[in-house]
Amino acid sequence: MIRVALALAAAFVMAAPTTAEDAKKRMTYQELLKGKNIDRAKLPKVDVAIEGRGTFTLELVPDLAPETCMQILRLVDEGF
Repeated sequence: MIRVALALAAAFVMAAPTTAEDAKKRMTYQELLKGKNIDRAKLPKVDVAIEGRGTFTLELVPDLAPETCMQILRLVDEGF
């Protein structure tokens, strides 16, 4: 579980905007979903538990990030 969380944290850091102007251009998660008419209730969710730290839930959106979703689900299947 820790490896999954670290990989995801690295991906989020790499995707973070680098300037204030870049940040203004980015859509929020809710805006992306609304623009694609994606129903959040139907999205697959993965609970991640980090020993001694707690848990959090990932909401997977295959329409926006199919490769990332497949990799996360592969890790789940492998028991991470």
